[in-house]
Amino acid sequence: MNLSEFVQVATKNIVQFNPHNMDHLKELTRLAIDQFQLKSIVKKEEGSEYLYLASMAEENILAKILELASGKEISLEAIYNSQIIRKH
Repeated sequence: MNLSEFVQVATKNIVQFNPHNMDHLKELTRLAIDQFQLKSIVKKEEGSEYLYLASMAEENILAKILELASGKEISLEAIYNSQIIRKH
């Protein structure tokens, strides 16, 4: 499954998907991590969600998925309120 196909299927599975809703985009990120078996993870700590990025390649994949879903370039930083930890 390529990224475009994934976005089409995943956005249909998110109830009333809204590309401007940050929670929907976070859910899309989690689905992508699972679908493509990425090493990056999302953790909830102290009431906030943190995205732990395993590599620059995975960061680029997730950013491209969000771009395809929203129709515009959107940063992971904006989705996760700069709560991103890079392991690379």
